[in-house]
Amino acid sequence: MTDDEVRNVRNTGVMLNIDSLPRLEKFGKEFPGSHICLRFNPDVVDGENRRFVPVVISPNSVSSLRT
Repeated sequence: MTDDEVRNVRNTGVMLNIDSLPRLEKFGKEFPGSHICLRFNPDVVDGENRRFVPVVISPNSVSSLRT
């Protein structure tokens, strides 16, 4: 998604799925305190494994995540 598309989607109130650290950092600077979904891809594709479970993380805990 482009930066403008991210802004437009965020402004509709839809929770975004952030799938890269650079996008997360950029989004966090522009919209601090926003709720998001994070995708961790351990080489497992959604729908490929019955045990795949999405996780929602509080914005307060994002600062503790590191690659």
